[in-house]
Amino acid sequence: MTNTVKVTRKELNSVGIYEAYVGCTLSDYLGPEAIAKKIGKYIRDFDEMSEDGVSLYFVGPFNTGKTMMANIIAKNLMCKGKVVRVIDMRDMVEFCWDNWRNKGDAREKFSEQILESDLLVIDDVGKETPSENTTSTLEFVLKHRVKRRRCTVLTSNKSKQLLAQDFGSSLKHLLNRAFVTVEFPVVDGLEDEMIVNLANKLED
Repeated sequence: MTNTVKVTRKELNSVGIYEAYVGCTLSDYLGPEAIAKKIGKYIRDFDEMSEDGVSLYFVGPFNTGKTMMANIIAKNLMCKGKVVRVIDMRDMVEFCWDNWRNKGDAREKFSEQILESDLLVIDDVGKETPSENTTSTLEFVLKHRVKRRRCTVLTSNKSKQLLAQDFGSSLKHLLNRAFVTVEFPVVDGLEDEMIVNLANKLED
């Protein structure tokens, strides 16, 4: 049984967990119950998932709870003592180019947070227009993590097929090899209700 570690709000923010989701739990997700159950199982059985290198691909329209659920996974695993990092795609590319090419502490920091963390969440993959830097960075990071069986959660509003059209066949192979797709559907009234719930949490 995994011991729970007390984690402060500051520590959660320091690894990139969004402030709006710091207080959120699985019960705050108001979409299909089946999705919450899948995520709950992933968190509960993470050690087993990690041994098998099982990663997740969250896909669906904007404001359907993908980012929220990815942050909830990261928060729960951090409370289990895992090393996690949450970052959006654009920032990850900048982080890579600013640090990986350097030697010493900067490169070690990138390796520790992006390449070797127990869980890496990359938010909004495919939102930006693909470029050579974006494509090479994403491929480099995912190749390393898949090979090392490091779990990753990607969120996107594009299907694997559409993302592969933007980023190439190599990415398609990586996604099909290691990522389980979780589809987040549009639910009438979901966005407004979740926004109200988040606002109430910030006032607590």
